[in-house]
Amino acid sequence: MLLRTDCFQTLLSNKDDMTSEDILEQCWIGQGSIFSLIPREKFIPCLWHDLKVTNYAVLSYQWKEYWGKIIAFLLGPDGVKAEFIWIDVFCLNQLDGNRMKTIQRSDEIYYNAKEYHLIELGSFFRGWVLFELSSAHEIIEPKVHHSQSDITVLGVVKERFKEKGFEGCGFTKASDRNLVRKKIIEKYRSIQDFNKKVGEFLDEIQIGKKKSSPQVLSVKKLYVVADNSST
Repeated sequence: MLLRTDCFQTLLSNKDDMTSEDILEQCWIGQGSIFSLIPREKFIPCLWHDLKVTNYAVLSYQWKEYWGKIIAFLLGPDGVKAEFIWIDVFCLNQLDGNRMKTIQRSDEIYYNAKEYHLIELGSFFRGWVLFELSSAHEIIEPKVHHSQSDITVLGVVKERFKEKGFEGCGFTKASDRNLVRKKIIEKYRSIQDFNKKVGEFLDEIQIGKKKSSPQVLSVKKLYVVADNSST
């Protein structure tokens, strides 16, 4: 499923103090679906082959971030322009025993998106986020939304990745790390090549001097080494 972006105002007014972890616990597990939070009509079905011709955005973020803050970014002047968006906690049935089949093809979702939004620089600590960035189409420039207080995080991220590379990235489950490692090796020549390209990508990010908050960075695309036709 994809989510209609015109639902953001309603979601912001209803549950702005919830995190994705709260949504998982209260909506998916507690009530059995996401429709108690977002009406069913705000979602559209989307087959894999339809992604190429659908005007949708994708989002990378941290599950502990409050949705009020995320939506404030997405509704801002540099926010989402696409009609639809893919957000895992809403669009992927968290109770579906086969959801890993979709997760394993998440690079296709990010590759075919027409917009890419990343929330807060601290998201770069997540291994999944770095893989999502590497999967986006080379013509897409990801927008990195961040608050003024988040600026100091970037230097920490760069140093940590420079020292530890992919193995220093955070994953909730060891199985997730193994899955992403496998996907990286399929897409790149090696983990070492992936580390090199991510390092170059992080080095290109420069913090602007604007004092307003929220801010947005438009950064060059981290490109894949291997031929995309193989994915």
